[in-house]
Amino acid sequence: MRITTVCGPATFRGRILAYLAGRPDGAPNRDIAAAVGVPGQSHHAALNRCNVLFGRMAAHGLIEQAGVTERGWQQPASVVWRITPAGRAHLAALADAPARREAAARAAEAAERARADRAGRFAAVAATVTPGCPAARRRAVVPVLRDAGGTLRQIADVFGVSRTTILGDLRTAGGARG
Repeated sequence: MRITTVCGPATFRGRILAYLAGRPDGAPNRDIAAAVGVPGQSHHAALNRCNVLFGRMAAHGLIEQAGVTERGWQQPASVVWRITPAGRAHLAALADAPARREAAARAAEAAERARADRAGRFAAVAATVTPGCPAARRRAVVPVLRDAGGTLRQIADVFGVSRTTILGDLRTAGGARG
């Protein structure tokens, strides 16, 4: 029986874990290789690929050896593999991966909108002042520009003064940070 639907990404590791998850007593490596092999790939190539992955997955604690099958007629002994609790957790994480990627994309979009909003607020406040404005006006506007997301360099460029002067204005206004 070949697995056509998988839980999580269609990776070889995911297909192996999904196959083993449905077998609490485990399964021999030749049965796993036959079930999760790539169409058009020989049984020996699939078995070799699985055996390499079995070693890696066992080293990471995702699967464990549950025993060895008896030799059959022209059948070598085969290792029986069983999924571990860590493997089940990994399989659940594979299933949740698309949702996590979607949530990360939504968070990135929200961060980009917030950054654009801060840039718009910074530009709107910066447009109300000129480089030669009085120091009292500058001291009143500098914390507003800083709260709008402006760096010391950006604020200093708006007023035509040094970053040290802007930092002093922030300290005077009580809004100095980092």
